[in-house]
Amino acid sequence: MNRSHPLFTNVLTTLLTLITLFSNTSWIQAEVSATEKAALVALYDSTNGANWTNKTGWENSATTDPCEGNWHGVTCNANNTTVTKINLYSNNLKGTIPPEIGNLANLTELRLTYNSLSDAIPAEIGNLVNLTNLHLYANDLTGNIPPEIGNLVNVVDLRLSDNALAGDIPSQIGNLTKLTSLILNGNSLDGQIPAEIGKCTILKTLFLQDNNLTGPLPSTIGRLANMTHFYIYNNTLSGPIPASIGNLSQLVYFRFNSNQFCGRLPSTLMNLPLTDSSGLRLDVNNLETDLDPALDAFITQKSSGYGDWKLSQGTVPICKGPFPWTMFLPAMTRSMYGVSTPLLKG
Repeated sequence: MNRSHPLFTNVLTTLLTLITLFSNTSWIQAEVSATEKAALVALYDSTNGANWTNKTGWENSATTDPCEGNWHGVTCNANNTTVTKINLYSNNLKGTIPPEIGNLANLTELRLTYNSLSDAIPAEIGNLVNLTNLHLYANDLTGNIPPEIGNLVNVVDLRLSDNALAGDIPSQIGNLTKLTSLILNGNSLDGQIPAEIGKCTILKTLFLQDNNLTGPLPSTIGRLANMTHFYIYNNTLSGPIPASIGNLSQLVYFRFNSNQFCGRLPSTLMNLPLTDSSGLRLDVNNLETDLDPALDAFITQKSSGYGDWKLSQGTVPICKGPFPWTMFLPAMTRSMYGVSTPLLKG
């Protein structure tokens, strides 16, 4: 055919148009990376995926893409090129969280609650620096909370409750300055509440109850001025309640019953709003019951829903240390010894 012939020109133009269309990325099926897909497959394999309640898409991993194949509980970005959320709530997962979970670098939410996950939380969880929500509660997880949890600087909601986690609350928790909820209750955590918790200044909910925590309540708790719910009951915490507790001007529930707190309650307790009759619970401690009348009346009003708190106090309310000496000195004396932080600053 003569290349100058009109028919040849039209055919060539059509071919070029088709090549341009099919080379456009919008015509090419998007896929997650092989690394991300392998991480999902590792999660499926390590948690007995064949017996999941809903395994839609996952069981066909060899032939489907997580974003295009409607894998149950998987959410991807708009371009279907990366996994952003995993929600396998109450889906009969049994086994361990694989270290490959740390390869899902763009994950913002990981929810694996109400399953039967066991063994330790892998250190690789700290690679998920884009996480805003990490929910692993109501499983059978053991071992320590990995210090790498402190790498999750964007996390807002961290829930590890109702497992069998042990050891200290890592001091790296203070790196999580975007936290609004920290839920660690119902484990076997021991050691002291880290002073670094005071760096989480926008925290609203702190649940540490039903653990084996010991030692004093750090005065840095007074920096959590946005907190509304503070539960530390059923531990073995001791020492006096720090005066800095009065800085928690938004606190409506403060429950520290069933511990070994001792000494006189600070008058700053009256700064707390607290819900009437049920906002304060302080029974079963070793607190002094001979109080200033105003403080006595305040506590009676805010704790009356739980009966007379005085009847359940131990017989030796005097505090026996060692406790940080600065907890007991007024601000003037503290400044004499070169301690610049005022008592109520926490």
